[in-house]
Amino acid sequence: MSKVGRNYFRSGLLAILLCWVPPASGIEKNITGSSTTGASLNPTTNRTAPLNPQDPPTPIRQPLPADSNLRITCEYRGTGPETNFTGVYHYQLWLPAGFDAQSAATWKVIFIASPQGHANLGNMAAWIAAHRYVAVGLEESKNGPAEPVIGNFLAAHDDICRRLHVAEGQKICTGFSGGARASSTFVTLRPGFRALILQGAGCALNLPDGTYDIKNINTPQVSVTMGTQDGNANEITRLRRSFGPRLQVFEFNGGHQWAPTESIEAALERTLK
Repeated sequence: MSKVGRNYFRSGLLAILLCWVPPASGIEKNITGSSTTGASLNPTTNRTAPLNPQDPPTPIRQPLPADSNLRITCEYRGTGPETNFTGVYHYQLWLPAGFDAQSAATWKVIFIASPQGHANLGNMAAWIAAHRYVAVGLEESKNGPAEPVIGNFLAAHDDICRRLHVAEGQKICTGFSGGARASSTFVTLRPGFRALILQGAGCALNLPDGTYDIKNINTPQVSVTMGTQDGNANEITRLRRSFGPRLQVFEFNGGHQWAPTESIEAALERTLK
């Protein structure tokens, strides 16, 4: 088990997950965690009683048909500072054509977060299918309290790593608005992410100097898609100051919205380079 970096959250309703950047304020919570990824997480059967017998976890050895969409129920049992994230969570799992969970192949995975919850593929669907990615759409993660947002990601991430061989260092995390801010936190909680793609918003935490707190965002690539009429468009300058050459901006003619197909596919194509 390898140690992952610390990440910080504000108290209350966690303004970091709202679609507008809050003023910089003091740090309230310190969250740590550890993880293994890929085949290191052994697919074992559940040996403990389910947290909710009416909504038990989807069996780890449940067949995963190729070219399908499944709803997965999973649990997160946090310890220490992650105890508050313990709970039953769900995600939508999209599997590419030719998928075979029993093969030795590794699979690239993209995690998607929406400010309204119940994330779907949207304008990314064709690209994800063409490049044979496994996609994880978080259900409980949405604007609001931190616990279900973080718990949903931790549960889904660790669950998918038990169900199949995840390609180490090739994971992508993306989201729109509050989902973008949440995604900037997710990549600090588990290792192995290649790219963070922000849509319609910047990162979660501000520093007093007007940049973002990015010390634990270690993805080699950071991209942002932004409408020219988006109220968050002024965050592009802050993102450039924070990330420097790691950042690429994909602007489009539009407002506060998920990126149109051309823009999001350009950002996704960058992850292949």
